[in-house]
Amino acid sequence: MTVPDTPYRVRRTPTQYRASRQIERILDAAARVVATKGYAATTTADIAKAATVSIGSVYRYFPDKTAVMRAVVERNTRRFQDRVLADRTPVRGWRAGLDRAYAVYVDMCRTEDGFRAISGAGLAAGELEPQDDAKDPLAEAFATLLVRHFAFTDTPALRTTLLQCVTLADVLTRLAFRLARTGHQDTLERTRGIIEQLLAAHEPAAREPAVDGPAVDGPAGHETAAQEPAVPEPATEDRVAVDPVAAEPTTVDPATGDLTAGDPTAGDPTAGDPTAGDSAERESAAC
Repeated sequence: MTVPDTPYRVRRTPTQYRASRQIERILDAAARVVATKGYAATTTADIAKAATVSIGSVYRYFPDKTAVMRAVVERNTRRFQDRVLADRTPVRGWRAGLDRAYAVYVDMCRTEDGFRAISGAGLAAGELEPQDDAKDPLAEAFATLLVRHFAFTDTPALRTTLLQCVTLADVLTRLAFRLARTGHQDTLERTRGIIEQLLAAHEPAAREPAVDGPAVDGPAGHETAAQEPAVPEPATEDRVAVDPVAAEPTTVDPATGDLTAGDPTAGDPTAGDPTAGDSAERESAAC
């Protein structure tokens, strides 16, 4: 039987499967005890008793209680990351991915022994904080999710924001479970909203679709290229509608017998004026 990999920092690397299983039992026992008694009240002897091993077996692999608890935190983080990445169901955007990841985190707080108690147990004293502040295991898990699957740019600013996110999530989520046994829903929702707001500052820029011209809303919500305004065609004579009622009347010229369109008096400056003839006679007499 092959020996499973032991990713934890241990004093002695196990060479037998039985020894690897013993390390897992020690970590399981540590999680149970700290969930019951709290981190400060837990001793190495408590862990050995709960694991049904000698205290010497605990010290064979871990120098002290803090080393055991750090290994539990590392294991919890690995389990969290594996659960998030194991779900292959497609999600629409990083916000949906964040919702899924935080839902897994909350569920592990409900179901995993010691997950909630140990994740922030040493926050005040700093005993369980990572030795490299920029390498928080949970922040690393979120970075993997955002950079690999949602095209976030891996920058120092993003890493700092992720440290803020996991710290706030740890404190506020533990508060939610203090307010309610299964987690105070409003506190959990507000926590997720704060994390989303912090990460939104690093959101990848949306790619604009390539178009040849300005887009306008077409039928059924589709975008179509803007149409050029229609230029009216010049009117032609064969398209002019003639109203027969409005057409000009025709008359017969008595001198020539020709048909003349329009008013028979048109063009005669004296037509229609009864005084025009008298005026003309007076002008002739004066001459």
